[in-house]
Amino acid sequence: MDDETFSLALTEVLKQEIGQKYKNIKQFSDASGIAYMTISNVLRRGAGNSSIVTISKMCKALEISVEELFEKAEKLL
Repeated sequence: MDDETFSLALTEVLKQEIGQKYKNIKQFSDASGIAYMTISNVLRRGAGNSSIVTISKMCKALEISVEELFEKAEKLL
């Protein structure tokens, strides 16, 4: 498994989690306090290209651990 493939899997898990818990990215942004453009960039460019701080904040807002995010991403591969 290469880094790009894993980054895509992480991004897919984040999209799924946001989609399950919020109506849209704007609602997630408002609820989490994370800037809309930051979230949009993570989802567009890939989670692997984002800081661990941003990913950690997103996970906290989604009520999942970073470890759980990684485990879910591994299951997609």
